[in-house]
Amino acid sequence: MNQEIRASLGGAGKEDFWWLNNGVTVLASKAALSGKTLTIEDPQIVNGLQTSTEIYKHFSGGGSKGDGRTLLVRVIVPEDPTSRDRVIKATNSQTSIPPASLRATDKIHRDIEEYLKPMGLYYDRRKNFYKNEGLQVDVVVLDETLRCPHGHQVDGFQTKSFADPSMATYLIEGSRVYLVARGLLDSDEAVAARWRLDGNEAVFQQRHRAEPVVPPAEILFYTACAECPPVFVRCDRPRAWGDLIDERFLWVEFRAVFDPNGLRHIERTTGTRDDLIVELREEGLRVMRDDEPLAIAHREIRAARDAPWPARQRARR
Repeated sequence: MNQEIRASLGGAGKEDFWWLNNGVTVLASKAALSGKTLTIEDPQIVNGLQTSTEIYKHFSGGGSKGDGRTLLVRVIVPEDPTSRDRVIKATNSQTSIPPASLRATDKIHRDIEEYLKPMGLYYDRRKNFYKNEGLQVDVVVLDETLRCPHGHQVDGFQTKSFADPSMATYLIEGSRVYLVARGLLDSDEAVAARWRLDGNEAVFQQRHRAEPVVPPAEILFYTACAECPPVFVRCDRPRAWGDLIDERFLWVEFRAVFDPNGLRHIERTTGTRDDLIVELREEGLRVMRDDEPLAIAHREIRAARDAPWPARQRARR
């Protein structure tokens, strides 16, 4: 299918492009027409993704911007989630689409995504969404002195400072930056990946090639502090799992500055938990005190959820 679309884009046939294509269907939360300009909010392509992708590739690869061919685009603003789901299923009934893709806009998946995002976890409702947003580039800083403002050691960083948003991993050690190559170092997986015992712990090791790279002038990398207690924000409606509280974790951001000789310095650029509380209140959110009864109850429920299964069983007894 993609090859046929690509051929029709690159060809000089008599037929207009839309004669040979079913077009693109876009769902939106709002659409407003002003003159010849249609403004839409929260657009989502639910049919014609192959078409739109190939059109983008065509013009990105040197296709003429003066191309006068047209494409049929339908913009639909559903009145409710039921109507939205019916449109998605109806417009995709002619092609085999994975069932998970058709359920990506369900409320439960949107709630899961919203619930996990403050923790620095990205739930891909649509394949490669966060990868394309540049949110999946990992940075490993081999420096155990990096701390949050409250003295907790932090790691597991991500960044958007590199041009390639392809879920790569970069290592910063001393003054050098390395790109971790995909695939194992040795073609023999038994050699490149192996288990070993470290006291009472079993450790699984993988070996990858590390390629030195020239870093940008500065790298901004960030993570959420797992040790700092989250700030609780009271919600107007129940969130995922029926919670009335949204947890906002303390994000810790660092800036690494480089010159031609390598790394100059690393500095923390974000504030404390109290600073986060001030920012949230300035946004008009209802920030709860840690000693409020609802906040205390939420912490207890959260602790019970996070407890290992045997501990839960003992608690019930």
